[in-house]
Amino acid sequence: MYQAIIYLIMDGASVTVIAIVVVTFAVAIFTKYNAVIVLALGMCATYFFSFLLTNGEMSIVWMELGYSTVEIGTFSNVLTIITSSFLHMNVWHLASNLLFLLLIGLSMKRRVSNLKFLLIIFVGDILGTTVYGLTTETPHILIGSSIIIATIIGAMFAMFPRLNIVLPKPIGDTGIEFWELALPWVGLQVLMITGLIESNNVAYSAHIAGFIAGIIVGAISRPEVLWEFCKLSEYNIDLTLLKPYCVSEEQKRMYEKAICTADPIRRSAWIRNIAKCITCPKCGRNFKVVGENFVCSNGHIIRKDS
Repeated sequence: MYQAIIYLIMDGASVTVIAIVVVTFAVAIFTKYNAVIVLALGMCATYFFSFLLTNGEMSIVWMELGYSTVEIGTFSNVLTIITSSFLHMNVWHLASNLLFLLLIGLSMKRRVSNLKFLLIIFVGDILGTTVYGLTTETPHILIGSSIIIATIIGAMFAMFPRLNIVLPKPIGDTGIEFWELALPWVGLQVLMITGLIESNNVAYSAHIAGFIAGIIVGAISRPEVLWEFCKLSEYNIDLTLLKPYCVSEEQKRMYEKAICTADPIRRSAWIRNIAKCITCPKCGRNFKVVGENFVCSNGHIIRKDS
């Protein structure tokens, strides 16, 4: 009798979690609500009902809907790739993941549609979790939305590497580019994996797998960014050097666009357009971008002291 009750509880909790996951994705896809907020609410609902329906014994749900590194390749285990991302060990685990999901996810969501955002995290989560499952040697159950977050970081790194991030005042109240935040985060994960920094029972290698998956998905989504990002010299140009040469209203408008935009592709386009429009004060020829400099066809270069 006791075991029958346990099975009923287990089935009820698991079915409820699956229902929440399905409803979460349905709302995110078919409504105009922000997909990041919907995901966050879905994860909170999953934790609440998992705790409530199992009387705090949430490991019952983890065993059924968590991703098993032993049963790799089975149909039921493939399905748990998504459900495992909605499960969390405790309130602290949930809160920390929600914090990063909102901070990074909302920044990305402002630049892509709900469907594109969900597609990126869905594909990245599957790739990252599968790679982790194939490479880990320790049998265990994987839960948590860390791989989704790592996927978002990787996708942002590939799609918007030079997006300006304004740090809060306690840190310095200054702006840095997204890649300058992403690379230290990756380095920290590597240090945790190698044991150079003491870590708790967290699958940091899964974070790296999710990050790489995010880069792949993001690169496929916006392949032109990889080429633009590799042209580092173009982004090191001191754009303020052009201001004295922008005399017409059109030139001033393009200059303001180039200064204000955070998108690397648009900034690059504005830079090239401005260079073609302004004229060299020495010979009257137009400029073009060469390395980190603006050079006219006669070889005159715009310098700080020119």
